[in-house]
Amino acid sequence: MLFFYRSILTQLFLNVYFIYRVEKCRRINTFLKYLLYSVIACETLIFFTGIVSREYLPLEYYTLIQTISAYWTVSSLYFAVFLSVFDLLFFLNGKWVFYIRFRQIALLSIDTILLALFLLYINAHFQSSSDRYLEPQIKKYAFHFDAANDTLETPTNYKLLVVSDLHLGYLIDKTVLQKYVTVMNAQQADLIVIAGDLVDYYLEPLEKQQMDSELKKLSAPLGIYFVPGNHEYKINAEACFEWIRNAGIQVLRDSVVTIGNRFQLIGRDDRKNKDHRMEWESLLAKTDAAMPRILVSHQPGDIEDGVASNIPLIICGHTHQGQIFPVNLLGYLLYSNLYGLKKEGNSASYTTSGLGLSGFPFRIGSKSEMVIFTVEFDRCR
Repeated sequence: MLFFYRSILTQLFLNVYFIYRVEKCRRINTFLKYLLYSVIACETLIFFTGIVSREYLPLEYYTLIQTISAYWTVSSLYFAVFLSVFDLLFFLNGKWVFYIRFRQIALLSIDTILLALFLLYINAHFQSSSDRYLEPQIKKYAFHFDAANDTLETPTNYKLLVVSDLHLGYLIDKTVLQKYVTVMNAQQADLIVIAGDLVDYYLEPLEKQQMDSELKKLSAPLGIYFVPGNHEYKINAEACFEWIRNAGIQVLRDSVVTIGNRFQLIGRDDRKNKDHRMEWESLLAKTDAAMPRILVSHQPGDIEDGVASNIPLIICGHTHQGQIFPVNLLGYLLYSNLYGLKKEGNSASYTTSGLGLSGFPFRIGSKSEMVIFTVEFDRCR
């Protein structure tokens, strides 16, 4: 529910702020002021209608409401930045003699130029943002380990496909999922790992669209595994896990599975379940230290534990690489590895930008991805 509280506060803050700015602006006539008030009021009404009536609205209507609110919120955030830049220029007006001399012309010119640049910028990103998650990039990395099994006579390669943060729901619907499944199967991976946040918030849109039928089409000879994310714990975690299992996916909650008698996959429960998830030392004790181990944990905050225990490869998601600029800049202050491959000591961690998106139907300054890790094992010498 924290997501909704944040959304409500953001809506109220931005809309009240814009009403205040319109009221204070002397260059807007009365008719235009009331027109702007009406637009802001309509958007606010649409947003709260979606929250209150979600369970009673048809899927298509609620998706439309969520999309309208998302576009409004992001546009408002950028417009608030635009106003801040304008305020700065207006403040500097008192410092520049030449600007004071041509005050009216300068104000009109700056208004027009900045607003035009703002609209062009927003339009360009909105137009291209769909490609950033509908056509995910495919990243490839290779890792070499000595095999624990000395009887291995020839090198063995395993292709591990990792995706994270699909956020299936109202924004990532069955049509998008079909595209994802097609691309994932085309990689012909030996095993597939979904590193958390498969479900966005509610199960209703997944059940209504029978998305489990698409997930059942995923193919990997060594299995399809899921490690919990924080979003599975936002509404009804147990129902989410049961739905995922019924879709033919094995859920790893503080679990260890041995793949092909060559390496172990450690699936750590999410930090959101902090009161019930296993302590790291207890989970580590379930592994075989003689075998190469790969840790999958949704949030990058768990990377430190893996590094301290010399886990060769640690895979995370959660960050979406910020998803929307400039949030991705703030993310570098929160995580030691916001995105990409990072080597620390005997370990390497990879934080994926994720496949889907959450909250807003676009990515600005980030791109979705699938990651293929080719893991090669040679006989110990």
